[in-house]
Amino acid sequence: IDPDNVDAMVGSAILDMASLDETSKDFRRTTERAIRMLSTANVTDHSNSMVQNHLANHYFWKWTPVAGKVSVTQGSATITASQPVPLDAGERIRIGTEIETDVRDVGITS
Repeated sequence: IDPDNVDAMVGSAILDMASLDETSKDFRRTTERAIRMLSTANVTDHSNSMVQNHLANHYFWKWTPVAGKVSVTQGSATITASQPVPLDAGERIRIGTEIETDVRDVGITS
């Protein structure tokens, strides 16, 4: 890809993300590569609205905070929250920077 062709970089990143399989061992690596490509496109042309839109979508998903305290025990399939949270089974959740998984069940602690 031409390093100055922002449209090509965005298109390639979108295709990479659209073909992701969340169960694949390469999920994280492919996601990071696509986001790096979008970031490079943004550096090349920081006024490109298509780049801005896709980066905003990524960061909105990545950093949507959950109120209260959420925890998970290693090896468990259940997250525990200190108050009701807007999560349903099947949604993706990231806790901190190291844990990313699918939600299977949500419990509330008293």
